[in-house]
Amino acid sequence: MLLRSLMLTTALFAGAAAGAEDAPVLAKDFDFTFAPDGGTYAYYSYKGGALPDIYSRHHHEAEQNLTNRDDTWDIEPDYSPDGAEIIYSSGISMAVMDIRIMNADGSHDRPLFEGENSQVGAEWSPDGKHILFTTFKIGDKTADIFVMDRNGKNLRKLTEGFGGASSGGSWSADGKTIAFIHADEPEGAHEVFVMNADGSMRRKLTDSGNRKMGTLFTPDGKSIIYSQTAPDEWIDLYMVSVETGALKQVTDTPNATEYFPTFTPDGAHLVFSRGDWENGFRFGHMQAPETEGH
Repeated sequence: MLLRSLMLTTALFAGAAAGAEDAPVLAKDFDFTFAPDGGTYAYYSYKGGALPDIYSRHHHEAEQNLTNRDDTWDIEPDYSPDGAEIIYSSGISMAVMDIRIMNADGSHDRPLFEGENSQVGAEWSPDGKHILFTTFKIGDKTADIFVMDRNGKNLRKLTEGFGGASSGGSWSADGKTIAFIHADEPEGAHEVFVMNADGSMRRKLTDSGNRKMGTLFTPDGKSIIYSQTAPDEWIDLYMVSVETGALKQVTDTPNATEYFPTFTPDGAHLVFSRGDWENGFRFGHMQAPETEGH
């Protein structure tokens, strides 16, 4: 099993690298999400000056454009736990985004949730019964985290009465805890928080004052990985202990930014988007960081 996992991972990373070399135009690939088999992943990509579409790739095979629309922004895909469907955000601009759902091959693409504001960052619960997402109110620069049933019904606001902007939510592997980023003021400090899956027991984990983006639980639930502006002004990945609040810098890449961390299904590797806005963003990866004692 270990050998099979290693071979799968090697082939996958080789395929991603080959895709980068063969790309005919400058690409910016973001937010990789894996099907349960570990060999298929989806992401959104800007090709040249075009608006972003959702793509998928299996090992080293050619990528497939799943949305292929010229007039909408299609971003932030997430595979369902069974790998059968993908949810993502789509809209005529980043300020007007709704949540859509499609089969993993791009078929039966349809609206799932439409609201007055911009709905982004949709993520399946580990059991596939619920969907977590962020709603941004662009006008007053606030944001809240919501959860709904997988059919787009039974909407609940988890950050009711919290104020400010809460975004970048993610589930723990057992589905009992949610991590997120919160800022009291739009230009103020962005810190990592956790709360119960029903929105209760909110607790701050960081207090560094740096701007932070996105959250990702480690598979064991002991730590949370996120992007943060580093001293050199580039954006690196950091990790905070859920229990103690101890901090650890995960990446320190010169002249590069890292966004959208995720784990391979076997938990062995951390995958993310690495690059810069001038030269493009591609598939980055490393061995999963240790969580004990950091």
